Amino acid sequence: NTAGADGALSVEVKRGVFKFANSSAGDLIAQADAGADCYIVDDQTVAKTSATNTRSIAGKIVAVDSDGVWVNLSL
Repeated sequence: NTAGADGALSVEVKRGVFKFANSSAGDLIAQADAGADCYIVDDQTVAKTSATNTRSIAGKIVAVDSDGVWVNLSL
């Protein structure tokens, strides 16, 4: 809602642990990052960094496997 008023839109949020696609290059999340925050890239991808505070926190990294990152959205 970049051009809209504050509070003009709302979204439904589900709590739990969900799998997201892993980012790439310098933002790739590794198993060693478990327990740290990860950040929203888009509706299906998370990254290791906030890109200089331009990304919101998605949740805590639970685990990383070959096809994604498990993130706890129960913040």
